[in-house]
Amino acid sequence: MNPIRARFAACVVLCSAALFSPQGAWAQQDPPPAAAAPAEITPDQSAAALKGAHEALLGFAGSKSLPDAVGHLTDRSVGTIGIVFTIPVAFGIGFSELGVSPDKPSPDPNLKKDFDAFIATYLGEAKPDQPLTGLPETLKGHEREFVGKLMEFLTRVDKLSTSDSKDDGFKFSQPIPTDMSKYTFQVVSPTEVKITPTKGNSLDLPGVVSIAAVQEAGQWRLDLGDPAVILKSMQESSKSSLGSSSETKKDPLADKMIDAVKAHDIPKMKRLLQQNPKLVDAQDFMGESALYNTVFWEDLPTAKFLIAHGAKVNAPNHFGKTPLDEAIFFKRKDMIALLKKHGAKVGPKKKGDSQ
Repeated sequence: MNPIRARFAACVVLCSAALFSPQGAWAQQDPPPAAAAPAEITPDQSAAALKGAHEALLGFAGSKSLPDAVGHLTDRSVGTIGIVFTIPVAFGIGFSELGVSPDKPSPDPNLKKDFDAFIATYLGEAKPDQPLTGLPETLKGHEREFVGKLMEFLTRVDKLSTSDSKDDGFKFSQPIPTDMSKYTFQVVSPTEVKITPTKGNSLDLPGVVSIAAVQEAGQWRLDLGDPAVILKSMQESSKSSLGSSSETKKDPLADKMIDAVKAHDIPKMKRLLQQNPKLVDAQDFMGESALYNTVFWEDLPTAKFLIAHGAKVNAPNHFGKTPLDEAIFFKRKDMIALLKKHGAKVGPKKKGDSQ
């Protein structure tokens, strides 16, 4: 898989797992019992609405690309997902700039400038690593256009990769349940059906307890709910995770340590560790440790250097994934062997995890 696109795909996998986890932790309370359709809705209207809801779920579950997936979501949900996915695209653009110099200019020198202008146009003053708590007015009505252009930036980033490996394409981390008995359907109106997972199943996305299928532009689409609630909940969840991070996250040199790891600059790492040995476990904004950042690129020399200096091989990111989880997911065989040699383990799994 192309390295930059793989990092983007990792976010797709992460978000899809959050949206639909077959047997996640949302068993804290019993779901509401199935409610009869309101009296003003005729049996034919109710049947048509249920059919539309089923088709929307099945269409989303069968998506083979991100554009296909968002095609089964409402406009506001497309905007929400688009905001979330600016993060891996920004990551790819930032990584593509490492090593750029007057002697080695970037093949796409305007990439970051164009991306910054794109963000300013649709999200105003927002920054990719500072999630919004609602859809900006500049984005409303342009959500699908926003995601389409986001994919164009991903294509540009792809072209900067030196990898010759084949792209594995879009996929969900695990199949979304297509058994309709996994959900409770409540017809709210002829154009809206509330969908709630049955007991033992999950919609493990902050701010989302149930979703809805609604008619929009003559098509039945899934709606994740109020973007403001979802984005605010995700931001609060992220802050909570950051609050439990190690003290190295607060060190102003932590970002420099992560940058040195990404640049494979071991001499710079040595200098930083001389200033603060705890930087060996420095984390980025996703909670991924210095060692974690070597896994995706299978940078064995840097990984060995960090382990030799006491790096915690099982330090999880904000989502509970360890370096070994990352290595297994991306099939980095040599890295898997190195990590296991030093006692690495996978993170705790939820019920229904396929790995």
